[in-house]
Amino acid sequence: MPDLRIKPTWIESYLRHVAGGEGIREISRATGVHPSTVLRRVRLCEDLQTSPEWSLVFEALIRAAQAPANGLPRGYGRDVLLQMLGTSIADMGEALDAVRHAGAGAEIIVSDQYARAAIMARGKTCGGVEKPVALAMVLLGLAAGAGAVGGIARLVLTEAAASVVVGRPARAAPVPPCHAAQRRTGFRRWPEGAERLRAQLPSRLTHEQRAEAFRLAEAFALDPEDAERTFPRDVLGRDLSTVLKRYIVAGDGLEEIEKSEGWPCRSAKLVLAIALDRLAAWRLAQ
Repeated sequence: MPDLRIKPTWIESYLRHVAGGEGIREISRATGVHPSTVLRRVRLCEDLQTSPEWSLVFEALIRAAQAPANGLPRGYGRDVLLQMLGTSIADMGEALDAVRHAGAGAEIIVSDQYARAAIMARGKTCGGVEKPVALAMVLLGLAAGAGAVGGIARLVLTEAAASVVVGRPARAAPVPPCHAAQRRTGFRRWPEGAERLRAQLPSRLTHEQRAEAFRLAEAFALDPEDAERTFPRDVLGRDLSTVLKRYIVAGDGLEEIEKSEGWPCRSAKLVLAIALDRLAAWRLAQ
């Protein structure tokens, strides 16, 4: 089962500030990060709530965080946040199967007015799941918004959901024997890496740029030696290669890259977009 769609540190900063009433500098001292980082995390969570499904997720988390003596364990890890929503990983498999059983194009309809979310396909109601489970699917990246009607969120399953079968990853396709050992190791790392990358990629990247980022990260996760050998460093140049290798492959933050490379503030995001476009153009030319 995948990890959270967004980083727990973002949610922690947001809930401590909004639900707990802590100041930005107070959170900064408690978490050991710069106040500007705390503020950025809070704003990222606020930006997410322009989507109705994420608005419902954060409303539920805020209610749980503000509830007196909620009995929840301390921390903001995946399992704790799911408990705050009122569900757990164990509930995901049955819900996913119910949506898949409804057929292609099935949607989960979530409203703040009802305790259950409806599953609809071809204009008909085909069943339902508990609303906390539907919201947890958004938080885990298993479902994404497909629009809204009158404040009611419409969700569809994501590609990540396709690889989950009652909590177990789907079987990988056969691979050549010479690479079997390397790729078995890579497949154990890659699902976690995919969720990390999905959470950290800038929201303004295009669909094509995001797809290119996932292709590069997957290549290095599954067969690092081959990916390193074929990486077009000469075509991209030093700066573009640096941001791709450090941000996409190694998982370094954009701010960290800017500081170590001596780049202007907020320039790494632009360099990243250019690098992904250049990488895509090189790939198409092959």
